[in-house]
Amino acid sequence: MNLFRNPLLHLAVLVLIVPFCHAGEEHPPRLTLQAPERAVKGFPLLLRISGDGKQVMPDLSMFEEIGEVAVILKPEGGDDPREYRIESTRGQDRVLQTPDGEQVDGARMFRTVVPKGQRRAMLLDLSSLRPEIGKGLTLAEVPPGKYRMQIEYRHTSARSEPVALELLAASNKEDAFLKQSLVEAETGLRRRWPWLLRQRRSIPAPGANGLSEVAMQQLQFHLLVSKATAAPKATEALFEQLRVMPVPEYLEAERQVLLFDVALAAKLDGASEARKQELEKTYPELKWRLDQIRDSGASFLRFAKYATEGNPGEK
Repeated sequence: MNLFRNPLLHLAVLVLIVPFCHAGEEHPPRLTLQAPERAVKGFPLLLRISGDGKQVMPDLSMFEEIGEVAVILKPEGGDDPREYRIESTRGQDRVLQTPDGEQVDGARMFRTVVPKGQRRAMLLDLSSLRPEIGKGLTLAEVPPGKYRMQIEYRHTSARSEPVALELLAASNKEDAFLKQSLVEAETGLRRRWPWLLRQRRSIPAPGANGLSEVAMQQLQFHLLVSKATAAPKATEALFEQLRVMPVPEYLEAERQVLLFDVALAAKLDGASEARKQELEKTYPELKWRLDQIRDSGASFLRFAKYATEGNPGEK
């Protein structure tokens, strides 16, 4: 069911083709990325990156501030030579040691293999992607304006075709909302959106805060995940609240998987094996998430207390 369709939210689709194969791969990796063309700085800017197997892909998550990708922004017009490169190398340029004592190249810890015949879609919040301290830019440092954006998979240095992205400055009311949402009252530290989700922090309701429609749309999926993970337990009432919350159309597949996740935790009739198979058929690029739910009990709900400690059920 598509509960959200708004012509103001345009989608940019990028296709990334790597010009050579790695050992053991049967064809050049191909990545597709979806993102809104307009975004207010400071608010979540979710990138949906998908690829088909058999290939190595960056292992990305909306719950993390790191990923083996870089985003390159060039001002439109052609006369401006500047180029803004946003990437995170944290933990990827060193040798790490596993709990078993094995030494592993750090960059390999941020990759995943997509099996042959399967497709995998992942989410990454560009607004939260951050480098080692003092070693690069964040999106917050890129000035408002119109850009041509490219995505680079750093493992191969391949870039996508450029697409348009317009960055908008936050209004005074939007800036106040960001401070209310991200600045930790106890310490005064300004946190990032993934941190809020991992800590099960509720995002303030934006209805009366004077946010623009663009900013509201950027928040929608985070509001959905936040409400699901911050709840003390999974219940039918929570499921019904989440079911009517809108998200941008390009994230509808993820919304359906999250609803299945909640329904399974709440032991609702709709969380059947038949429903899982239906979702796998409709959204094959999210089969890995559905398998994750089956194997570990959670995907989008991985940080929900009832997912990690067991759901007390509805009383």
